Amino acid sequence: KRKLFPDALRQFGVGKKRWPEFFRVRSNLLYNYAESLFQVRNFSRAGAAFLRMVNVNPTSDFSHRALARLGDIQLELGRTEEAIRVYSRVISTYPKTEGAWVSLIRIADIGVEGKFKLKPSWVFQNVAMRDPQGAYWRVIKEDRVGRLAHVAYLRIAAYHLKNGDLRDAIKAAQTFLSKFPKSRLANNANIIMARAYFEEVGRFYRREQFLRAIRTYGEFRSIVPDRASILAKPYKAMVEAGESYLRLGLYKEANKIFEKILGDPQGIISAGGEAIFRLAQSSLLSGDRKKAKELALSFVRRFPK
Repeated sequence: KRKLFPDALRQFGVGKKRWPEFFRVRSNLLYNYAESLFQVRNFSRAGAAFLRMVNVNPTSDFSHRALARLGDIQLELGRTEEAIRVYSRVISTYPKTEGAWVSLIRIADIGVEGKFKLKPSWVFQNVAMRDPQGAYWRVIKEDRVGRLAHVAYLRIAAYHLKNGDLRDAIKAAQTFLSKFPKSRLANNANIIMARAYFEEVGRFYRREQFLRAIRTYGEFRSIVPDRASILAKPYKAMVEAGESYLRLGLYKEANKIFEKILGDPQGIISAGGEAIFRLAQSSLLSGDRKKAKELALSFVRRFPK
């Protein structure tokens, strides 16, 4: 549970030496042993342990999870076609189980990624690849408020973000946060939402719709917590919002954003040069020639190339 998998494997080894029947007593022991091997990327031994679970006791509560993990191992080894076959078997053999829901999500993820092309004979068998969003909604419908429903909601938000449907991504993340405010994945939802806002700020900025860029940035600041914002790396969007204020002649507001970037060590690394240059520009346009000169000299010294 503490994810100290090498330590767990050492203890499993001790147990196996003392009690040869150690893993036959309870299925969860063998599953946890196999999972620990998987987490340390010992895929050959993990696969053997998971396969043993499926073959020895196929009706066990852990068998569907073990079979889904066998699909994960194939995916980790780059054998996408074989992974899809395993996941499909889980879905058909163990419907409405955690293993089936994990498998649905995995196949849908492969479809979203778009790197693997279905064979013509597979098209009707793998609806999840052709309609990833539908697969995620199926998991939500069947698991309702379980852990995998949380994952599926976030996958929907990420799917919209990847496709450029930014408002849908924001709405999906907000829906998740309203339904599961105490979820461990709440921060992930905020990060997806922040990135959707950043993309939208950039979209309006490139279209020279500066007022809309400013409004979107303001909406983002009022909704997304600072911690999630920092993890989502906001500095490009901050520069674009500051530049939008600059283009509208709102120099004081622009300066606040550029100074905020320069007050953050990570901001300096990511966008320090752009922030100082635009701050100099803003000072010149607002009539403070002395400050503009100082900032321009600072820019040249810090970023000579």
